Amino acid sequence: MELTVSQIPEKKPRQYGDLSGLPASSWLTLEQLFASIPEVSDLFNDIFESAPRWVTPVYDPIANAGPSIFSNKQRAARSYVLLVDDSARLTKEDIATFPGPISEIVPAPSEHTGRNFRVAIGHAGKDMWFEAFLSITALLNAVHLFCPFSGL
Repeated sequence: MELTVSQIPEKKPRQYGDLSGLPASSWLTLEQLFASIPEVSDLFNDIFESAPRWVTPVYDPIANAGPSIFSNKQRAARSYVLLVDDSARLTKEDIATFPGPISEIVPAPSEHTGRNFRVAIGHAGKDMWFEAFLSITALLNAVHLFCPFSGL
């Protein structure tokens, strides 16, 4: 996934004082931990006022309209997904911190109380559609499971 691991500690801290020598991005508060678990999002939104650390990725079929027989048959260099924030607390800048080749972050209309962002995922240079699909799938899984705001 091309993530840097240089800030991850090589050994576990054994005492409370050991935490002071570690970068702040290598540990989580209880609030950040709950913000990272989608299954408890209702409780998190009721208890805390901070933004969650995850979004729900949804393939955007409208923005990814396939080529017709009359159009140029070049392979697409990017695909579009909607990143759904049920809490409506994330901003465009928060979405920009997610990992991977994300670009063209644009707020999208939402039928629900949450907030949607349409983003482009670059997969230029992939020779086969399956390789592009794998890079998109890996990014979507990283967006769903990754804790982007702490740098982990």
